[in-house]
Amino acid sequence: MVSIVINNIIDNTEIKFELVRAMLPHVPFDGWTWTAMENGAVDIGFEKTQTENKRINIYKNLFHNGAIDFIEVFSEIIDIEVKNNYNDIENKPQRIPEKIKKLILIRFSLCHKYKEAIRSSLSITALPNNSKKSIKMLYRTCNSIWRISGDNATDFSFYTKRISLAAVYSSTLFFWLNDESIDNENTEQFLDRRLNDISKISKDPKFNTNSLRSENMDDLKKILEDRPDIYEMIKSADGKIYSLPRIEEMGLLPYPNLLFLNKEWTLDLINDGDVSFLTETDLVDGLDLTTEQFRTILEGFQNNDMNGNGKTDDELPLSFVFHQTLGVILLC
Repeated sequence: MVSIVINNIIDNTEIKFELVRAMLPHVPFDGWTWTAMENGAVDIGFEKTQTENKRINIYKNLFHNGAIDFIEVFSEIIDIEVKNNYNDIENKPQRIPEKIKKLILIRFSLCHKYKEAIRSSLSITALPNNSKKSIKMLYRTCNSIWRISGDNATDFSFYTKRISLAAVYSSTLFFWLNDESIDNENTEQFLDRRLNDISKISKDPKFNTNSLRSENMDDLKKILEDRPDIYEMIKSADGKIYSLPRIEEMGLLPYPNLLFLNKEWTLDLINDGDVSFLTETDLVDGLDLTTEQFRTILEGFQNNDMNGNGKTDDELPLSFVFHQTLGVILLC
């Protein structure tokens, strides 16, 4: 048991770390809340030093923004523990890609016991008002991984490396959260594929239409071949393309919160009689649905074998794209 005494402290990193570590076992039950913070403080004996009201005021002085501050401190704790664990390895990988892979796997190993806490934090980091802190966490994590790997870039590649790693790390994080394989074998294989993809792109002297992998990027390849004006707009001064562009000429940008339905699945529900308020002709243009009608369609997706794989429990009836989702990927 650790007793903590705080007197009018505005910012104290070690105390923040101690309180967040203490609250983590309570997060799966209480969420990233003041209740979880208080329960953790009780576990380490902090309740013996201050009255309840005084403790709450101390918490709010240390964590001005509540949940997102808890998560930010947690992310920083893991950043430090990853570095310490990696430094303790005697036979470290020699190549940078292998170092990056090792560091990410160490991170997931350290976070295994916090999986539910990480899962519950996704909705918090995705909030628009938390985007700045979320991006800061992502940058710090990716920068730390590159620095530990021995990268000392100061040119434009400094940014492209971190952007690429952010994409790899975030996609692997979501895969890991649902991976139930022994020792996260499936996650490691997924990570290998993502790092391999990045490696292939980075080896191209000029990332252009000739170097795009046609088996995966036919649409983008065709766009850049048909529209040299777009290529001219997105290439850098050296003629290279450093990131995949978003090409949008449909006027959707002013209306980012659009809902989309899988047309084929909806048509199947109509033909099977599960949706009586629509016909095939209704699917030609956009739909005007009530909330209950939309719910009926989504329940049809959820309860039927829409993807035809013989299972009725693996369809995802509703998903979304949020333009500031970078915040979602920072936690672990």
